Amino acid sequence: MTVLSLLVAVLLVPATHAGPLSSTSPRPAASPSSPSYCEDFAQRQISLADRLLEQSNFSRAVKVLNSTAQNCDRDFVREKLAEVLGEWFGAVRRQGSGALQQYINVLSNQSYLTSAQRDQLSGRVESHVRSLIQQEVEADEYDAAYRLCRSYPKYVDENFRAEYYCGTSALEVGAQRTAMNAYAWLLANWSADQSLATWENTANTLEELYFLNGRFREAYTLAREMAARNPTPKAILSSLISVRGHFLSPLLRIGAAFYDDQPSDTALNHVDTEMQRVSFPNYVKAFYLLASDGSVTRGMYGSEANQPSDALLETVAGSVSLLRSSDQSNMAWLVSPVGSRYLVLEFSIATTAEENVRLETIQDNVDSDEQWKKLYQLEFSETSPASGSAIGTLLSGAGMASADFEVFDAIFDDSPILTYYCIQNDSDGIEESYNFNRSNLGYGEGEWTRTSNTPALYHHDIQYNGQSVREVVWPKFVDENWTGVVRIGLAQN
Repeated sequence: MTVLSLLVAVLLVPATHAGPLSSTSPRPAASPSSPSYCEDFAQRQISLADRLLEQSNFSRAVKVLNSTAQNCDRDFVREKLAEVLGEWFGAVRRQGSGALQQYINVLSNQSYLTSAQRDQLSGRVESHVRSLIQQEVEADEYDAAYRLCRSYPKYVDENFRAEYYCGTSALEVGAQRTAMNAYAWLLANWSADQSLATWENTANTLEELYFLNGRFREAYTLAREMAARNPTPKAILSSLISVRGHFLSPLLRIGAAFYDDQPSDTALNHVDTEMQRVSFPNYVKAFYLLASDGSVTRGMYGSEANQPSDALLETVAGSVSLLRSSDQSNMAWLVSPVGSRYLVLEFSIATTAEENVRLETIQDNVDSDEQWKKLYQLEFSETSPASGSAIGTLLSGAGMASADFEVFDAIFDDSPILTYYCIQNDSDGIEESYNFNRSNLGYGEGEWTRTSNTPALYHHDIQYNGQSVREVVWPKFVDENWTGVVRIGLAQN
């Protein structure tokens, strides 16, 4: 029989005639989706990751294990991934901030870690970052500490020690807004189980920052908290200073905008003359412009200037800053920068007999909202006619200088006190206004005509568009001739 015939005979044998498979016959190849294939593959990849670790190629090892988990998600793969990330972090601790940021970015993108693994690794990073910040602050390396705080806020926020160190570094580098936020958080979340700072010292620092940045409402609220904890005369007096700054600061902002516009001599002389007619409270001593060297270049009110020192002027931080000096504890200055110059309103800390009654009553009833409200309303009643008159004088001067009133509109829009202004001529015509609509005035019969023709200061409480407002109507005089009025609405909030 030929070879071909034999081959055909074999192929034609029926399948039922085939004998059983020998025990030594090879097994079928495993499917790529079978458990044994998956785990064999994962083990080979883990071996590759180990070789990469020996070369300190951590990022590549992590990529290999992520790819492995994508194709074969097993607990031992996740555990190896967490192990590699842990070893990587050990190396990162000895390197710079660039390596740390790269590690944090990689860690944040790990989807195959368990919650427990992620929390453990994140906790190590958090502890390391906080330790670095503390080390930098204790070494007086405030710039470095502040950069760490800015770079890793996730590991700093809402932790007492970290907030303290970051607030301290921010204060030292001049990042006052960040410092205020940190110190405010500390006071709101105070921990007695620490020795970094006292509540009183932290509050005093925050109050000074509020004053320097013109945040008088926050300073007033803080003063009330300080008085509630310890109702000393100093704490209660701080609330009075805050309220005075709150009511007088709009005058500084309007004044700074007026003088920064380089008005004409006619407008400047008009303001100088008319400001003398303003009946400021007795505690206001002077209102003047300082040159960049601290010398008085223009006096608008008061007979003598007791200007702040150059060192104090260097601390001006906001559009309006309240400055105080330990050498002159009975004085304070509201200061606004005007280019390289400064606009200053100087006032004393002296109190009237009526204010003393209110302050003493608060000291005896520090938790009474009604008593605090009476103090606030007393200062508003005493200050608003003067601030309204002075602002009216400046706006009148701006009109004479043909100024762009948009800058004043922006200040009114931003202020919690300033509601509206309206500049009227002697024919009852409106020359300039902001947020003013005559139909919104809750006037009685004949009150519009009476106020529009007043030759002297007129102020009264009214309803304006449903809001309680103290309206100050200030007559405009040019060369002693009456030329109309300026209306200023001040919110009684």
